[in-house]
Amino acid sequence: MAMKDYSDEFRADAVAPYESTPGATYKTIAADLGVNRATLREWVLRDRERCGITAAAAKPAVPRRKAVPSADPDEPIRQVEARVAELEASERKLATERDILRKAPKYFAGETNCEEPLPVRRRPPGHLRGDVGTRRRHSVGGHLSPNEYERRRHKAKITLAA
Repeated sequence: MAMKDYSDEFRADAVAPYESTPGATYKTIAADLGVNRATLREWVLRDRERCGITAAAAKPAVPRRKAVPSADPDEPIRQVEARVAELEASERKLATERDILRKAPKYFAGETNCEEPLPVRRRPPGHLRGDVGTRRRHSVGGHLSPNEYERRRHKAKITLAA
């Protein structure tokens, strides 16, 4: 399979949802975008290297939260704010993916654009082809019967003599 050459803009748009979404994995983002997981990982690592971010500080793991009753009266508010932040991150991810999908047809149309259309081979009508193809029509197993062979041979001689 041939390697695909993605534009820098596409790569940046692919890295953005991974970096902005807490708990996102290479596998899920790559599947959403239709690229290889290892390719996306390479793009993310190159982007981090370019920005000077270390792998440890890049994206902390998101711990799973459990609903634990608390004595703090502000705890439900903080939980709601955290949920709002998650939803906003999800909304940003979806907006980025939508933008990528809107740009995809233009990107892929550029790959197939060629200056000259490919030639279309068409078979000539039956009467211009001569006896090509008639052999199968009147034969069993691709062979003419002896009588049919002699009849056509005689007909061809008459045509040539005229």
